[in-house]
Amino acid sequence: MYIFAPAFGRNSVCGIFLSNPELRESPHEIKKLHLNLLTKLGSMKIKNAYLKRVQPKDFDAALLERLCREGKLFVYLEPETNIDLFRHEVLDYVQKINGFVSDDWKEEIDNLWKTIVEESCFQDCLIMKNGLQAGHMNRYCVTNLICRLQNAGVYRQDVSMLSLHLKLEGIEKKNKFYKSSGNYELNRDARAFLRELLQRV
Repeated sequence: MYIFAPAFGRNSVCGIFLSNPELRESPHEIKKLHLNLLTKLGSMKIKNAYLKRVQPKDFDAALLERLCREGKLFVYLEPETNIDLFRHEVLDYVQKINGFVSDDWKEEIDNLWKTIVEESCFQDCLIMKNGLQAGHMNRYCVTNLICRLQNAGVYRQDVSMLSLHLKLEGIEKKNKFYKSSGNYELNRDARAFLRELLQRV
């Protein structure tokens, strides 16, 4: 089994799986077997031992064409993200706790969130990358961000983060988005932008 990774990035080819003649897996099984490997490849956490850099002299276009004709070439594309859908999801979600915004931020809360969802460094964090929810709002990371905003005084500090979570989700007991939100930290660029934004507004 070879892996050829020509490009990374939104809407680009992440990987091409070339199956050996001995393999009998269906395309669905191959995708399932290697989806985790592909995720690691995209995040550059995969061990180098799994990778072989393709040199121009090694590139065999005829082999690719033959494997394609034989149904042994599989391509996985990153899901295309509907940015407008993502923005609306986040804005509709967070407006549920507008009643808990601190007095100093009541006039600015809408602009604050609109700025956040427009910024690419936040989009990288706040959009799900894998699974059935790929392309949708990452509620784990949004929960983590709301906690940061509360600590910064955007939301009232006499209200617990758990209370904000329950209001957001419309539930009575905390769920997985609250319990695991600490595992979904903002990236460095998003944290830096947030600090600057909170000082500027």
